[in-house]
Amino acid sequence: MTIINVKNLKKAYGTNVVLKGLDFQAQEGEIIGVIGKNGAGKSTFLEILMTIKQYDTGNVVLFDKDIKALSMNQLEQIRQQISVVLQPTQFYKTLKVIELLKL
Repeated sequence: MTIINVKNLKKAYGTNVVLKGLDFQAQEGEIIGVIGKNGAGKSTFLEILMTIKQYDTGNVVLFDKDIKALSMNQLEQIRQQISVVLQPTQFYKTLKVIELLKL
């Protein structure tokens, strides 16, 4: 089942376009990594998926729901189903990657 479906996403800060024409899908149970250079739009993309940042154009569907059409209460329910682990400066060196993801 597709839980994240992004089509032709665009986000700009003034004249600085950080996301343009982004298409992305994720299936239930997948673990996804988002990597790229500084300023490439990784954090912006994740904030859009977490429904805490607006996007300019495109379509974002989470759990079969278009997030632009949801109420604040429905957005809060979506947020409870999404987890993001940002890169910390220091991981627990004794834990395996899968153990870190389970935190």
